[in-house]
Amino acid sequence: MLQVYVNQNKYATDEEYEKYVIFAMVWSIGGLLEIPDRLLFHEHLVQKNVPIPSKQNQNETIFDYYLDTHKGVEWKVCVPEEWKIPSGNF
Repeated sequence: MLQVYVNQNKYATDEEYEKYVIFAMVWSIGGLLEIPDRLLFHEHLVQKNVPIPSKQNQNETIFDYYLDTHKGVEWKVCVPEEWKIPSGNF
């Protein structure tokens, strides 16, 4: 994630550092939580005014996002590729 700064020989802004810390905190503290508890954890972060992305639907949480570092540091929804049954013999 931080390799972009090394490659470009630049420093992250305070806002970018904040996003990295939130991302690390969310996954280090909440990564082992079950889905209902992740929803509660997300709501707790919202109540504490942690700058996380707004929910796009009812069941979405901060765990559905990743940090895209291609053009700055932005929260993006993680949309997994559709899984297809492999062809051929097993």
